[in-house]
Order: sequence, then C-alpha cells, then structure tokens
Amino acid sequence: MTSKPKLTAHLYLCIALLSTISAEALADTFQLSSGSSLSGKLLNPDQEPRVDYQIKTAFGKITLDAKQVTKVVVKPLVLQQYEESVASLPDTVEAHLDIAKKCRAVNLFAQHDFHLHQVLRLDPDNTYVRQQLGYVKIGNEWRQEDVLMRQQG
Repeated sequence: MTSKPKLTAHLYLCIALLSTISAEALADTFQLSSGSSLSGKLLNPDQEPRVDYQIKTAFGKITLDAKQVTKVVVKPLVLQQYEESVASLPDTVEAHLDIAKKCRAVNLFAQHDFHLHQVLRLDPDNTYVRQQLGYVKIGNEWRQEDVLMRQQG
C-alpha cells in the first residue's frame, strides 16, 4: 500500500506537470540574438519578407524586429494538436485512456505514459493500465516488474 507522504508527493508532481500546460504549451521557441529565448505563438506567420515577429506570450503581446530573432523552433504539428486537445481534457479515467491510446498511435510515448499515470491517480487498481506500465501483482500489492526483477537478483 502507498504511504500518505508518498501519495502526497505523487499528487504534487502531477499538479506540477499539469500546471505546465498553459498558453506557453502551444508556443514556438524564438532564439534571440541576445542569447536568450522566448516562448510564444507567432501572430504574423505569413509576413514576407519578414520585417518583425509579433508574438503572443503568457504575459501579453510583443513585437520584435526581425534582426532580434536568430532562429524559430516550431513544434511538430502532432505535438501542437496534442497540446490543444489536452488543454480541455476532462480529468476522467476514460478521457486519459482515450488520449493515451491516441498518443501511442502517433509515437508521443512520454505523453502516453503521463496519461496512464493519470489513470492510476484516479483508479489505482486499474489492471489494464498497471500491466501497460510494467506492473505485476504480488499478493495484494502492485510492483513494477523491473524493480521486482532487480530485487530478486
């Protein structure tokens, strides 16, 4: 059985991970000539020739001269679509299972595992998810198979 401090720490970790999904999650990364970077959504993507970058950030809108930006790193479309859909995802077992399945289908493996762990947060005895994450049931306790193998030598 999971101890209360361990469960509380796990809950705080989940909250921290979920809180990172914000306006910046839908962002591109702009490398600046100063050496720093800025995350946001480009508001004028079709401007040609590029004169400036109008960017919406978590703090508001900013306009940078084209010379101030050395590189723009655009997130892959599949990751952008994932982040858009997860922003309105209900916190239910069914929703997390559904999006985990979709993540696996498009090779978003870290996101797949994240949503499986969310299922366990909501339904700790979900056999299907426990097996997907490499758990085995020993008596009344779920143990990760790789940890169990190491303990057995």
